[in-house]
Amino acid sequence: MAGPDDVVMKGPDDDPPSGSPSAAPRGVRAAGRRAVVASYLAALVLLFALAFGARAIGLSGAVTEDEDQWIARAGTFANGLASQEWRRTYLTGHPGVTVMWLTTLTLGVDRTRPFERANNAPDVTTVPDFLSALARARVPFAVLQAGLVVVAAVLAGRLLGATTGLVAGLLLAAEPFWAGVGPVVGMDGMLTGFVTISLLALLLACGSGVEAAPGLGRRVGWAVLAGGAFGLAFLSKTTALFVSPAVGVLVLIASWHAWRSRAVGTGRAHRWWLVPLALGGAWAISAMLVVWLLWPVAWAAPIGTMVRAITFSARLGGEPHAPGSFLLGEPIDDPGPLFYPVALAVRLGPGTTVGLLLLFVLGDVGSARRVAWSLLVYVGLFLLLLMLAPKKVDRYLLPILPALGVLAAIGWVEAAWRLSWERGHPGRPGWVTSPGRPGWPRSQRVTALVLVGIFALGLQLWPLVQAGRYPLAAYNPLVGGVRTAERAIPVGWGDGLDVAAERIREMAGGQPVVTAIWSPLRVSFGAHAPGPVVSHQQIAQADFYIDYVHARQRKLTPRQLAGRQPDAVVTIGDVEYARIYKLR
Repeated sequence: MAGPDDVVMKGPDDDPPSGSPSAAPRGVRAAGRRAVVASYLAALVLLFALAFGARAIGLSGAVTEDEDQWIARAGTFANGLASQEWRRTYLTGHPGVTVMWLTTLTLGVDRTRPFERANNAPDVTTVPDFLSALARARVPFAVLQAGLVVVAAVLAGRLLGATTGLVAGLLLAAEPFWAGVGPVVGMDGMLTGFVTISLLALLLACGSGVEAAPGLGRRVGWAVLAGGAFGLAFLSKTTALFVSPAVGVLVLIASWHAWRSRAVGTGRAHRWWLVPLALGGAWAISAMLVVWLLWPVAWAAPIGTMVRAITFSARLGGEPHAPGSFLLGEPIDDPGPLFYPVALAVRLGPGTTVGLLLLFVLGDVGSARRVAWSLLVYVGLFLLLLMLAPKKVDRYLLPILPALGVLAAIGWVEAAWRLSWERGHPGRPGWVTSPGRPGWPRSQRVTALVLVGIFALGLQLWPLVQAGRYPLAAYNPLVGGVRTAERAIPVGWGDGLDVAAERIREMAGGQPVVTAIWSPLRVSFGAHAPGPVVSHQQIAQADFYIDYVHARQRKLTPRQLAGRQPDAVVTIGDVEYARIYKLR
């Protein structure tokens, strides 16, 4: 989108014509361009710091439900690498290869290997080094995803102009759900980042950016980047395959535009048919090459490995979530297609929410129209596939949140332009604040854009500030925050269980005690517990019981605790996440 760049990065409409007596000397203009580039790079550095800071909040949080499993899988993966038994690097069809590589490289092979979960071995969280190893392993997950935010902002800037890209970067840096997942040793945060890079690079490959008529070679280069990022997304989680329909649609659109240029006698008409072949081939080859290079088991059996992973994911996604689900006050096995619209409403950042409303109200977005429609097609197809699958979990929405953030950035920047641009300006004809109002000077237009960015960021940070040290408990305050979420969808990733363990330790006087908790949380809570941990079905053996929020939502509170007041409560955002009962 040319407008924001004209204000912040280029400014041709405000500079004197090159032939006028007041035109700046060439050296002065070059120095000005260098200053603009330096300012842009400084903004990217600050954006990285912001993105990492938002994710660093959760570095010291409680162990989440799946982190124990991924540390254990990384142990098996490291043993497979050390022994060169490549088949041992296939642990699950998810497949989580990027998770296991990053964990192993961070801790080192020798430190990672003891976490392998062998038959009849004790739970991985009881290994003395577990908590310190997990704390160290979380850091590169937060760093990598902060870097992916910056890359996404740069790519969005190539598509829509640097200003819109930076506003998108602010929204993505503080998108509450993605920020909360950021430090978690698991698949979803990295899947989200890699899918976003793949999508934005593919849009550039399809000629959707501000660059006029990019050559075929440059477009193939973007397609290679898109394919490589998709390969990393697939290695993170096979849900990345949900992007494939959007890839096909975007390549077909690029083909249609190439054919249309041929039909009207413009462009390189004789080569129009190369566009879909080159883009699709470059994307697919780079994706497959990345998967083959980074997954050792694929070195021995590439086709069998892919089939096995895809079959696993299809089977897993074709079954309802094993622990059951919850929707609008009622426990349910399959909450149906309504689940994801409700989950999206409570999980979406408020800055993104308002930006999308602005985009909808303002409507005409000029040169950004093609990118906006492409992102909407991707979001719609992804949501449709999620809604068709019986297994429904709110974190499966994560890969569409950055696309919505880019759309919201268009809305925010368009709002700033409509506030400050004059009637009849050649860049934005007829856009005024009110009839007859003159346009603002360039400095004031820049100020308007900066203020809009700050306001959007402040809104986006609002739920993170409310959630405090548990960013996964950040929900959209525009629809009621965590209190609404508690009544709408399953809540809780293990947040607050570290504090619950400290409360039990205090009540037990420092003595080892047995604690019972809902089965899916037993192993992860064991990392914090002051003694053995048993499942909710073994409550008779326990000294304490923890009634956690998402077990309570599913009406799984033991009958013997009905009507009894808890002895201690861990509260996050006015919601009782953990109720602690002293049994004896």
